Formats: sequence, structure tokens, C-alpha cells
Amino acid sequence: MSVCLVGLVVAIVFYVVCFIATNSFIISAIPASLALVYFLFFAQPQLSIYKKKLLYFKLTNQFVNNFIISLSIQPVMDVAYENAMKSLNFDFGNKLKGTEDLSSFEKIKYLGNYFSFHTYQVFVQVVDLWQEQGGDILKMTHFLTNQFREIDDYIITCKRMSEKKTVEFVVLWTFALSILGIIRFALSQFYTMIEGNKMFLIGVICIFVLVLISTQILISKVTHLDLKGWKKYDK
Repeated sequence: MSVCLVGLVVAIVFYVVCFIATNSFIISAIPASLALVYFLFFAQPQLSIYKKKLLYFKLTNQFVNNFIISLSIQPVMDVAYENAMKSLNFDFGNKLKGTEDLSSFEKIKYLGNYFSFHTYQVFVQVVDLWQEQGGDILKMTHFLTNQFREIDDYIITCKRMSEKKTVEFVVLWTFALSILGIIRFALSQFYTMIEGNKMFLIGVICIFVLVLISTQILISKVTHLDLKGWKKYDK
């Protein structure tokens, strides 16, 4: 489900719950509008960067592993580079334009502009050492491939924790907003006394603002991945 669609669903839920609580179309439109603005201009860019970070690490890992395997089978850098690039099945667009006349090693170094992780920089150094001195590329990259596996495990663990936190967050706020919505029916006499009261209306709006603030805190924690060297797309 896209972030825009989630934002639309949240805005509709905010509007319905707020209208039940306040019986005001105008007041209900405020939290709904805030939800749309937040998801479109704040949540979406942040989640987009997070997804791009994961994508580029996946591409980095895939390129390095396939290059090493190909080079170990046939110790020709040109062949290994072409095989690794084909295995990515990813369109770089114009990003690699102008690199046609570069050597394979220069192309590998150029990819560091996009695969800016520290592990890739280590990979470039190992390949440089291999082409100068030769050797068993599998043994030379053993520690590096282990690092990639550890980072993969780290990402998987972070994703599982994020899913757990997200479910807990949704359940908590669904319960809280449900209570807000049923006040009108469960405490009808009390509701009649506070209906239209400015402080009550402000308080209701503040609750929805608090939900959005909590959402931002959750997204900040969920999208935080300590992938060293990432800089090209972290802004």
C-alpha cells in the first residue's frame, strides 16, 4: 500500500472520528487536512529515502557477490563486471552515461558514487589489490562477504522490530480514537454539556495532532538504519 493511499485512509478515519466527537464538519476537516499534508510532504519523502537506501544496499550486495563468484570461476575482470551488472536487473538510467570507455575497474570505482557504503569501498580496495597482485578472490573477500551477511541479518532484525512496533502503534491509537468516538454515545449527557465548548474542540484537535507527532516518531525510528557510508541519498 502506497504512502499516499495510507494518508488518504488516515485522513478519512480522522474526519469520521472527529465528526462523531465534535459534530462539526469544519472542525473535522482540520485533522483530516493535517493528516494529508503530513503523509504527502513529510512521511512519504522519509519513507522514500528509507526504501531507496535498502534498494541500493541490496544492489550493492548483489553486485559484489555476483562479481566475486564470476571472478572466481573465470578470472577476467571484464567478464565478471558484465555478469555482475546483468544480474542486477536494474535500470540505472543516465547514471552510467559516459562510462562506456572506462576500464572495468574504473567502472567499479564509479559505481561507488551510488554504492557509497563502506563495505563497497572495501570491495573496491580488494579488487584493486587482486588486479595488482593476483590471488584467490574468494579468500581475499571472505571477511567482506561475512560483513555483508551480518548487515543483512541486521536489516532483517530491524524490519521485524519495526513491524512489531507498527502493529502495537496502530492497535494503541485505534483503541484511543475509538474511545474518543464513543464518548458521544456512551456519555451522552456529558457530551451535551461540552459540545461546542472551545476547549473541548481544541483538545480533540490536539489529540489528532498528537497521533501525527507519534507517527513521525515511529517513522523516524523505523527508518533509522545504521548502514555506514550511506551518503548519496540520505537527504
